[in-house]
Amino acid sequence: MFDLSPMSGPQEMDMTQPQATQEESEEATPELPDESPAPQKAPQKPWARLIKMAEPFRVVEIFDTQLIIGRAGNSNAQEQINDEKISLTHCKIFCAPDGTVRVLDQSSNGTFVNRKLVGKGSMHPLDNGDELTLLNPKLTTEHSAHEKPTNYTYLFTSLLQRRAAPPSQPRLLQGTSFCSGGMQDSCRRGEYEEICKLGRGAFAVVVKVRHRASRRLYAMKVMEKRRVLGQATLGRDRSNVAGVTEKILSEARILKGLDHPNVIRFHDIMEDDSELLLVMELVEGGELFEYVNKHGPFDEPGARAVMSQLLQALEYLHSRNIAHRDLKLENILLVESSPSIPPSQLQVKIADFGLAKLVGGGQFTSTFCGTPQYFAPEVLESRSSTRGYDSACDVWSLGVIMYILLMAYAPFDETRPRWDTGNAPVPSIFDQIRAGVRREHFRAEDWQHLSRAAMELVRQLLVVDPTCRLSCHAALRHPWITGAAEPTGAHAHAPMPVHAPAPRGPATHARAAFSSPP
Repeated sequence: MFDLSPMSGPQEMDMTQPQATQEESEEATPELPDESPAPQKAPQKPWARLIKMAEPFRVVEIFDTQLIIGRAGNSNAQEQINDEKISLTHCKIFCAPDGTVRVLDQSSNGTFVNRKLVGKGSMHPLDNGDELTLLNPKLTTEHSAHEKPTNYTYLFTSLLQRRAAPPSQPRLLQGTSFCSGGMQDSCRRGEYEEICKLGRGAFAVVVKVRHRASRRLYAMKVMEKRRVLGQATLGRDRSNVAGVTEKILSEARILKGLDHPNVIRFHDIMEDDSELLLVMELVEGGELFEYVNKHGPFDEPGARAVMSQLLQALEYLHSRNIAHRDLKLENILLVESSPSIPPSQLQVKIADFGLAKLVGGGQFTSTFCGTPQYFAPEVLESRSSTRGYDSACDVWSLGVIMYILLMAYAPFDETRPRWDTGNAPVPSIFDQIRAGVRREHFRAEDWQHLSRAAMELVRQLLVVDPTCRLSCHAALRHPWITGAAEPTGAHAHAPMPVHAPAPRGPATHARAAFSSPP
């Protein structure tokens, strides 16, 4: 156990100035009556350091179990910054008895870990080598010595001793197709050099790595077996390990056979005693979610380019009996993003196949999964019905994505209802989804600059009845996608039917169906 008893706070060392010697910096010890020296306390070692990454460079050593960073004048803040943009209490860094470290964001202007916003009131793990930034790291600009910087970045360095390795977890790849041809022996983690962290999820960390031999860059998804296997590995009875393993390997099994320019490519999979590692194509343009948040709604050419790519990728997946089941802006990655690239030239790729399912056999699935704002009505009904749903749920999610691209807000949202409810309570997001899109979703003041064909396609993708919803094949031939529709703004606000045409026939609109619940 680490000794983390409270002390007087962090100690700062100015790295640009010579340090005082111990004799110079410590006060003389008062003499006892018998003139014997006072007993000396053994100096306590810091458990972590924050290294300021801009001038004046310095090291903040952390002794207490909690470090507060805030604006100058906050007597409780051990690290104080004289900048009005910094909140009085900007963030807190905690160390738990088991050695895990987290940062709590309490700021108005943002606390970031590895350039990702933590979010006010939220906590984020802090690992050795992480970058902690106060204020938006993407707003960095040149400033003079007399101006305040646009942000403050520290490198977090943990000084805690490594704990003993966790108990060995089951080998998940043994006896699977991933071991064939010596794949397991030839692909070891040591062949990859870790560069930086890209993101973190509930059960995995994604890091940027470089293959040492080829020097190629990849994204590596690192999954801790102990967490993803959960209860299946507790105790002597491990009968559930095979079933849980199959679910864990599903993403790799699906990705392994895919080759499409708009789908993230699989490269490698390996494991050690405690972790499962999935190596995939690296794209560094960020999430489509971040792009929309930054730039606002797309114009029609830009939205058309993105939707065309997504429809082609989804048609490819469905033709191979694969449904994604979690399509959303966060799971669509940009190959490249810069001010010089117009929206109509953005290249996108579908990522995160953790909820994807191999389908076929004419059956349906009833698993309730996905992200609420993108849920299809039939997914909601699967909670109380044995009827289940099929791959048309992906098409509904694309309809939500198209709406967001054009409006920069979601069609179904309890915080932004599209209709006046008077004194009645706002319908829940699930009730809104069950009702589908209404005329209130296409208000003239929002849609008057858009074409009627764009509105028509959104309506046909968001039809409540999945048997009447467009297939990817049909959507790719819609006049708005092909560019054969009327010009932008032509009669976009004119009345039109809410429902799509009659149900599609199996010959031209066949969809993959699920085999069985996962």
